[in-house]
Parts: sequence; C-alpha cells; structure tokens
Amino acid sequence: EILGHLAPVEGVDVSIASGADTRFAISPESGAAILSNLVDNSLHHGASRLVLDASGSGGIVIIAAADDGHGVSSN
Repeated sequence: EILGHLAPVEGVDVSIASGADTRFAISPESGAAILSNLVDNSLHHGASRLVLDASGSGGIVIIAAADDGHGVSSN
C-alpha cells in the first residue's frame, strides 16, 4: 500500500522482496516520505535498483534496503 503513495521516480526500480504484507501503525503518506528518503539516497549513490525487505514482531518493524549503488566511501 505504501509503494502506491510513493511518487514515481525515474532512474530507480523499487521492489519489495519480502514482507509486503507487514502491517504497522503509520499513515501511507508518512511511510511514503520515509521510502522517498531511501529512494533519494539510492539515486544519489548511483543505484538503478532498490530492493526492500520488511518484517515485524512485537510492535517493531524493520525495513531493510539494498541497492546496486556505489555504497559508502571508505574515507
């Protein structure tokens, strides 16, 4: 549902590998804002693909993001 609220972004393919049915207490608009930051970061570092994984238990949700960008500099 949140990906539906995310504005289309040219240059990066966003997909959910697992956890698409994970539920948590946040508005779709707020969730889209969080994901927009992840997408922007991926684009900034040269990614063309962003894969999200979500899981939740005991009121805690974890969203892991992986992309094919340049990564963090060692400097």
